[in-house]
Amino acid sequence: MTEQQAKEAGFVVAVTNGGVQALFPDHIMMNGTNVQISSTNITIKPITPMFSRAFYINGKKFTSHLKQLVTQEKGESDQELLLRYFKQQHIDMEDPASLILDETANKLIVHATVDDLDKIENVVAKEFQ
Repeated sequence: MTEQQAKEAGFVVAVTNGGVQALFPDHIMMNGTNVQISSTNITIKPITPMFSRAFYINGKKFTSHLKQLVTQEKGESDQELLLRYFKQQHIDMEDPASLILDETANKLIVHATVDDLDKIENVVAKEFQ
C-alpha cells in the first residue's frame, strides 16, 4: 500500500526521512479505550461504561409535576423538557446517554453512566414520588 492509498483508506501515515515508517488506522480500540490518532498527536479517551435502568412512574402525574418545576418551551417535547430539567440538576446526559419517557407504560428508561443513573434515581425519588 502506498502512502496515498493509506491516507485515502483512512489511515494516518507517519513519514520520516522521506519513507513511510508506520501506518495506523485513524481510530483503534485498545484495552477498552478509544484511541484517536492524527499525524501530530495521539488522543486517548477512556470509554465510560453505560448501563440501562427503568424507573416506574405515574406517567401523567410525572409530566404534570415536571411542568410545574420547569416551564416548557414552545415546541419542546416532554422528553426534551425532562432532559433540560436533568441538566439543571447537574445531570448532563452526554452522548451516548439517552432516555425514553413512556407515559403510557408508566416508565422512564435511561441509558447512562452509573453515576448519572444514581443521580436520576435520587431526583425521581425526591421530586416525583
